[in-house]
This record gives sequence, C-alpha cells and structure tokens, in this order.
Amino acid sequence: MKYRKTRKTALAFALILGALASCAQNKTPGYDIEDVDNASGSAIYEIFVGSFADSNGDGVGDLKGIEDKLPYLDSLGVKYLWLTPIHPSPTYHKYDVKDYYAIDPSFGTLDDFDSLVAKASEKGIGILMDMVFNHTSARSSWFESFASAFYNNDRQSPYFNDFCWSKTPKDGYHFNDRVGVYVESHFSESMPELNFDSEHVRETLSAIQKFWLERGVAGFRYDAVKYYYCDENNGTVSGNVEKNVEAMSFLAQEAKKVKPDVYLVGEDWDPTTDIISSYAASGMNCFSFPTSGLDSRGSVGDMLTLGGEVRFVESLVETQAAYKEKRADADVVYFVSNHDQDRWGTYAPTPARVAKKESDARKVMASAYLLTPGTPVMYYGEELEMIGSRGASELTDAARRQPMVWGEDKYTCAYPEGKKVANQVTVGVKQAQKDGYSVVNHYRKVLSIRNKYNDLFRYGTYSAFEVGEARAVGLQIERNGDRYVLIHNCNVSSETIAIPQGYALVEEINVAKVAPTLKGGDLTLGGYSSVLLKQEVSS
Repeated sequence: MKYRKTRKTALAFALILGALASCAQNKTPGYDIEDVDNASGSAIYEIFVGSFADSNGDGVGDLKGIEDKLPYLDSLGVKYLWLTPIHPSPTYHKYDVKDYYAIDPSFGTLDDFDSLVAKASEKGIGILMDMVFNHTSARSSWFESFASAFYNNDRQSPYFNDFCWSKTPKDGYHFNDRVGVYVESHFSESMPELNFDSEHVRETLSAIQKFWLERGVAGFRYDAVKYYYCDENNGTVSGNVEKNVEAMSFLAQEAKKVKPDVYLVGEDWDPTTDIISSYAASGMNCFSFPTSGLDSRGSVGDMLTLGGEVRFVESLVETQAAYKEKRADADVVYFVSNHDQDRWGTYAPTPARVAKKESDARKVMASAYLLTPGTPVMYYGEELEMIGSRGASELTDAARRQPMVWGEDKYTCAYPEGKKVANQVTVGVKQAQKDGYSVVNHYRKVLSIRNKYNDLFRYGTYSAFEVGEARAVGLQIERNGDRYVLIHNCNVSSETIAIPQGYALVEEINVAKVAPTLKGGDLTLGGYSSVLLKQEVSS
C-alpha cells in the first residue's frame, strides 16, 4: 500500500510538472509588463466622451460607459482621464457650453459623474475636466442675461459687460441682431467670447472651478487660453501674452485655493516654444505644440526622418529648459495627436512605410513621447492605431473623433455627425490585448516603465546623449544625483552604440523581439526598440 501510494503521488506530481511545462511552452510571446500602481504615474488619456463607450445603447458615449472601462484604463497605466466637455451644449462636440454646473443629459447625471470620480480614484486615476472659459454658447443663460442687459442698457446688471463687443466691424467679431453690435466670436458666431476684464466673469469662473473641485476632480484642461485676450494683426489672431498670463494666473490661483495639488494644463496653440513657454509662468502647465505632433521639424513625427532624431532631441531639451526658465515646476505636455488633429494611425512614417514596419515605427514614436519630461497625453484609440483625417474639403473634425473600437461590446457609439471612416481599424481592444506584441500592449509596457520611474521622467533634467552615427535618439536624464541614459533606435534595423563604462541596462522595450545586449561598452539595440540604462555608483 505504501509503495502504491508513493507511485500515485509521484505520478500526480509528474502530471502537474508536465502541465506547467506545457503552459510555459504555450505562453503567448509578448512584452514582459511589470504591474505598477497608476497613482505613481503621470500620463493623461484624452477621451472624446460621446465616442468612447456607450452604456445604454443610445449610440452616445457616456459617463457610465467610461466607468465600465476603468479596468481597461487601469491596466493601460494612465494617471488622469481628460474628458472633453461634458456640460449641456447644442452641438456634438460640446465646446459651446450652455450650463457650466450641469452634465449634458446624453452623457448622464451628476450622480453618474460623482460615481466615475469615486471609482476612478479607487484605481489611482484622477479626472481632468475640459473648461471652455474663452467662450460660451449663444444659447446659454449667461449670454441671454448679457443680451437682455445690453439691449435694455441696464448698466446696473452684473451681466452688462460680460461679453466682448464692438460698435464697428472687427476681425473675429460677428454682428448680433439681438444686441445690435458686433460680438467677439473667433470660432463661430454661435460661440460669443467672455470679457475677462469683467469682475463678474472672474467671480463666476472661480465659482465654477470651486464647484467641480469640491466634487473631487483632479484638475482642468483649459481650452483656447490665447483667446482670453487677443490682438488682431492684419487678420491674424495673436494672443496678448501678458494679459493672458495674468488671466491664467488668476484661474490657477483660484483653483489652488481649493485644491493645492490640482493639475492644470492650458491650450495655447502657437507655433513657437518662446511664446508657449511664456504661458507657463501663469502657474498652469502647457502643451508643447512645436515638439508634439507629426508634421513639424523637431516634432515626434520628425524623429524617424534622416537627421530628425537629432532635431527631436534638440527640440525636447530646449523646450524643457524654456519652460523651467519661466517656472521651475512647470510641466511640458507632449502628445502625438488630439481631438483637433488628424489621428496618427493615418500617418505613415517613412522609411517604415517602405519596409512595411509602420506599426513598429509608431511604437518607437510612442516610446519617445511617453518617456518625456512633464506629463504626456495620449488620445483615445491611438493605442489601436485608429485612423481619421479631416481632409481638405471637410468642415468638421468628426472624422478625428470616431467611435472607440472595443470589439467586445453590446453597444457601439454612433459616428459623430454621421461622418464614418469606412476603413477604420477592425482589431479592437479585446483582440489586441491577446496579442503580446500589439500596440496596446506596447503602450502598457512603456507606461509601466514611466510609472515605475515617474519622478525621473517627469522631473528629471534632460540633455543630449552622443550616439555617434547611429540613427537613434539619445537622452541623458539626471535626477537627485542619479544619471540615466534613454535610447530609442529610430532605424528599422539594429544599431550599435558606444556606451561609457559604468552603465547597466535596467529596462528594455523590445519592439524587434530581440533582446538588447551591452558588451564591452557596445550596446546593440534592435530596430525601433528602446532601452534605459543607469550609471552605477562606484564603491
């Protein structure tokens, strides 16, 4: 009996070992992704709310839909969710607000919003609201009160000076029949612009911020900050930097009174770092439009062109220095696309296009912009390489705001304004998650590294690192006496780069599915792959 029992035990043990060995052999190849808490990270995920996730089958993405997708967003590794405007509005895009204290019924209720904030917080994720303070909807009660007071010459009304107007025609102004004067409205005559010289306007905006901060939001993204005060020069709008910085400073100070650690980022769509960095003095962080995007010299899209990797490094280093000169704790905010730009899945990197390695090329571009100083922003669906281009003849950005491709849902969001991108990607999140080397899992890999070393990437000082003749981005990052080197191979083929003695390889992103090697001072790095090296402290 004893012998037979022992044999049964041994047989069972052998079967278990065999099963484990079989599982190991059948394990799906892919990135080795470390699970790192989002609370220690800083990346932002922008959601065009109406196109993201529909929870009730009405064809409109909503707050409950976003809450349902929190497990996915948590696994992705993002720290903040930037929600495009969720207030009541007559348009699909919601950038013309009727009521700043309410939720558009198509998106849900205040209770739904509170639930989303609470459930996201449990996962270490904060909610950033899009605040459209430059203009309102012409159908808002705010503009109605102004129009009534102005038409009746009621100068005692607090609304009398709340919008900008002119008796004579001016660029960016439209004649308004209800008030009998030209009203400032650069984006559309249906979007009249607020007068930031009005004390009542400032008091109202401060109260709006306080209302949402007390509901638990982590911060705000401010729309069109350069239009708070702007000058007209031969038909071209240029922001009045000094006045805008003062207005932004007011909003930032008021927000920080309520929540000292509030996260704030302003949209100043200007072509030069000199202008944008000046806005960082306000206390808000700012998007870096020159270095971000895909079509300018020194941008993320330029890094794969011949010589572009050097221009990208120079642009990144100069941008960080310019921001820090204006404010020591200023965040630079990089991205590759947003709701106002063509999706980067539409962009075909060269020479990757010729080598049929476009996805791999986008992967290294994602690695490069997500591992930058400050707080990077990704646009929903870019992790699926979703496509969408406005095109020369289109008057709407709807093609850039297509329904998120989940591949698993009972309900799917409708196409905004009926603008369907016929050749949209068909591989959704569900299928992509099963592919160990998918773009989705690439983002998870990169963001896990960012979250693990967030203080290094976010607050470290970046400088150029010499890579010789290699087609690579080389960056040295220093933080609290530690020195790291970050290298992205911009070539479809492997590159060998000389590394000074004393560095050890601590993280790798193997897009080429070939592990990097560091031998005798030579780093060999597969195509479109990346590594992080740390300088060891000598004993």
